[in-house]
Amino acid sequence: MGDIAGDVEYGRMVVQEGGLKVLRELLNLSRNAMAELMYVAVDTYTNWEIWPEAKLWPQNAGRIGRFYRNAMFQVEYLIEEGIDPRTLMPLHQLAVVTGTAQEILTKRYRNGQLDAIDLGILGLWVKR
Repeated sequence: MGDIAGDVEYGRMVVQEGGLKVLRELLNLSRNAMAELMYVAVDTYTNWEIWPEAKLWPQNAGRIGRFYRNAMFQVEYLIEEGIDPRTLMPLHQLAVVTGTAQEILTKRYRNGQLDAIDLGILGLWVKR
C-alpha cells in the first residue's frame, strides 16, 4: 500500500511544477488524450495543467501523484530500452484513427495479431 499523504503531496508538487504538461509532451499526446489516460474530463485535466496554483482536492492530488510516478517509471523504461515515447500512440488513439473498436484491437493484441507494448498504468501502446 502506498503512502497516501505522500501521494497527495507529490501530486500537488507535480501540478505546481508543470509535471503533467512535461509528461504529456514526452508522450506526444493532446490534452484530450492525456485526460482519457487519467480517466478524467478534458476540462479537469486542462485545469490541472494550466492553473498550477489551483487548490486540489486531496483525492485528486493523490491520484495525480500515483499516476505521474507510475507513468514516469514507464517512460524511463522506454528510454532505457532506446524507444522514443513520441514514436508510440496509445491503443485507444489507434482505435479512433482506424475506426476500429478498442475491444477488437485488444483481442488482436491478445491473439498475437497486433504488436503493442504494455506500459502498465498507461495501457497498451503501438508504433505510430
